[in-house]
Amino acid sequence: MGSVHNNCHLMKKYFAIAVAAIWLLGLGTSCLMNDPSEDNAVSIVCTTMNASDITANSATLNGSVSISNAVAEKAELWFVIGLEENALGIKGERISAEAVPSTGGYVSVSATELQAETRYYYVLCASVDGQEASGEVESFITLSEPKEPTVTTGDATDVSLFTATLNGSLSFEIEGTQPQSACFFYSDSASGVEELKASGQNVPAELEENGSFAVSLSALNYNTSYYFVACAKFNDIEYFGEVKSFNTADLPSDAIDLGLSVKWAAANFGAVNPEDYGYYYAWGETETKDNYSQSTYKWFTGTLTAYSKYNTDPDYGPADNKTELDFSDDVVCLILGGKWRMPCDSEWKELLDNCTWTWTQSNGVNGYLVTSKKNDASIFLPAAGYREKDEWKDVASYGRYWSTSLFKDFSDYAWDMSFSADDAFMNHHNRFLGYTIRPVSVSYTHLRAHETD
Repeated sequence: MGSVHNNCHLMKKYFAIAVAAIWLLGLGTSCLMNDPSEDNAVSIVCTTMNASDITANSATLNGSVSISNAVAEKAELWFVIGLEENALGIKGERISAEAVPSTGGYVSVSATELQAETRYYYVLCASVDGQEASGEVESFITLSEPKEPTVTTGDATDVSLFTATLNGSLSFEIEGTQPQSACFFYSDSASGVEELKASGQNVPAELEENGSFAVSLSALNYNTSYYFVACAKFNDIEYFGEVKSFNTADLPSDAIDLGLSVKWAAANFGAVNPEDYGYYYAWGETETKDNYSQSTYKWFTGTLTAYSKYNTDPDYGPADNKTELDFSDDVVCLILGGKWRMPCDSEWKELLDNCTWTWTQSNGVNGYLVTSKKNDASIFLPAAGYREKDEWKDVASYGRYWSTSLFKDFSDYAWDMSFSADDAFMNHHNRFLGYTIRPVSVSYTHLRAHETD
């Protein structure tokens, strides 16, 4: 019994020691795994940061991780993104990020193929040395789908006999993308977008910051219908506006009979309406231009004041003694033909002496109403000013109209009709200046003297 008793006493003693050892061992393991304050424990702190570069279908997910006491050289990182905040672990999509050093760092990933106008939840997760951690759940809302670029074909403006300005505009909402180019297609026969693109003329246009663009056309045919469409290109895709049309002005059909030696056109050369300014020409030139100066003048030789044609004074170069424009240098005669031409100085003088000149407005445009003293018929001469170098001068204040006649005393001058609100009178100015022209229609019994040569 004593032996049994002693054996039982010893067994109880050994059992108590074993239980104590197991409890101490368990306590020591728990502190090592869970207490970050221990020197040998891994600490991971994840911070889920705001998303950036959000579009309708993508976003950049950002975050940072701070790690201490890791044994591994790299930490594995990933984001989980989904539509349900409380089900990220079940329904969320895992997007792996580039591993960072075991001390931590910043991380970003691109989330693509997202739905527009949708809230997404996401969280940063990290794993190192068998330990995992995650940050707080954040969210963002994707943007609306960007609208396709919209191209608008505007109305044609400044339409005359041979010129017109085409207008267009562009609006777009594609972030980070700029249009590659803008242009117009136009034709006097094709009337659909595909036809215009295939057979029409393509004219490049420069885009303004506000999205508008325009081009000026010249050398058009008079009294002709033209079709045109605005176009802009994004990512090699062409976008078109609607097709529009305009009609160039017709040649004057009837001249106005003021009871004088010649009949006068109702509007300036190149104008559609009586109050329109029309084209500006240097004397004896048949094309408009951007710069009206001596250096760009057709008949200037480049030597001081020397001229190659229309000269009566040897001091101005070889004297040809021509004092009236040839048909080939009379732009009205050249373009309109028939009985139409520019007026000479004596015909302007006749208009001045035989009409009442009244300063007035026509549709808001300053100018003179010129009424015949013989039959009360009238024409309107707008105060179109003039062109010098690349500038418009005295517009709405003065009128300057060329004649065909050279100012004989100084061959670098030609006669013109000049007027302001105070007076109208014959004058002479430098031939290189850009003045307007009012055509006249003549009968074959009333030609200029040199026209019979």
